[in-house]
Amino acid sequence: MKLDREKLADIEIFVGDPNEQVRDSLRSIMRAEGMRRINTFGRAEDLIEALKKAPPDLLLLSDDFDDKEKEKEIKDRVFTMVRDIRHFRLGINPFILITMLIAQDNDTGIKKAVGSGSDDVLIKPLSPGKLLERIGHLTFNRLPFIATTDYVGPERRRQGDRPSMIPRLDVVNTLKDKVEGKRPSTVQLTRSINMAMREVQIAQLDSFHLKVAYACNVVVKSVQEKDLNADRVKQFNFLVQVIEDAAQHAKRLRRDALVEAWTALIANAREIEKTFSLEGGDIATLQAFPKLFEATKTNIPVEEAAPVATSTDTAAAPAA
Repeated sequence: MKLDREKLADIEIFVGDPNEQVRDSLRSIMRAEGMRRINTFGRAEDLIEALKKAPPDLLLLSDDFDDKEKEKEIKDRVFTMVRDIRHFRLGINPFILITMLIAQDNDTGIKKAVGSGSDDVLIKPLSPGKLLERIGHLTFNRLPFIATTDYVGPERRRQGDRPSMIPRLDVVNTLKDKVEGKRPSTVQLTRSINMAMREVQIAQLDSFHLKVAYACNVVVKSVQEKDLNADRVKQFNFLVQVIEDAAQHAKRLRRDALVEAWTALIANAREIEKTFSLEGGDIATLQAFPKLFEATKTNIPVEEAAPVATSTDTAAAPAA
């Protein structure tokens, strides 16, 4: 489907790029196609404040966004901003369409953009035709989302990849709504975001057992390989932190029984740590720990109460 020029005037677009000429060029390209509500930003702080107040339908974000003198520090921050949007730590709609603009020699940036949860990656410099073609394509062909403990964003697995048990989620797409002439009220949009965010939170909760298994395997592998330099305290602290994160996530979903069960597992992990040693540690107990963690979720009924999804209204925080 093609974008209807008459319906583009109400689309809210944010552009973040440190170069004023680039910002003006992008604005001119989109205005020529009938897009009128375009806000440009040269500093991350200004964009962050704007995201807290009102979400755009489309965010165009450059990999070198922010002050040049902070370039080394900021390069990762821009990807963290995207990750924080997706995890509902920044802004009031975690499902805005996000296109990242990456320098052609920045291969690492491309990987980080994909890993942060952006919808699309375009290589700079941009041609007008390419930019408009990608906006039109994303509007009607947005990929479904997946959600894990560390990632929220488009599912990019190819058809030939091995099957995945991670559920695919259809999320809010206000850009598509507007070009189709739909105008949900603020209350309706908030309800849709909350419902989609609940699905994200449930999917994240379901993925914690994989991270618990990984944390346990870190300890087991170092023992089996007789790694005398392994920091056992650090390894067990990581395991405990994962379970604590899972309990906090369950709390946000109002699954109090899971919170109680996983708090008990944390105490269990600490007891294992006290008796664990390279010579006589009970590897079997630790290897069974992920199944024990998952069994608590299987054996405890799901409560019906739904949480209200809200962002923390904080600036982009360092990635975990």
